[in-house]
Amino acid sequence: MARFLHGLNREIQDVIELHHYHSLENLVHKATKVDMQLKKKLMSRKSSYPSDSGNGRAKWSLRKDKSLEKRRERLEG
Repeated sequence: MARFLHGLNREIQDVIELHHYHSLENLVHKATKVDMQLKKKLMSRKSSYPSDSGNGRAKWSLRKDKSLEKRRERLEG
């Protein structure tokens, strides 16, 4: 069990060390569960922050164009 534990990702090791396990099967189950939770947490962070994708740039240029239109209307109006 010690070899398995030390072969895990450090984040998973840190969590697993706080729990009690009675068998290798129990340890594998808990490690898998922690791994899934960490991946879920990582995915939620990625989706909550805007990326530098082309889509984000398109939205920025659209906002910029709209603000320029409003300024022109004020000057012409």
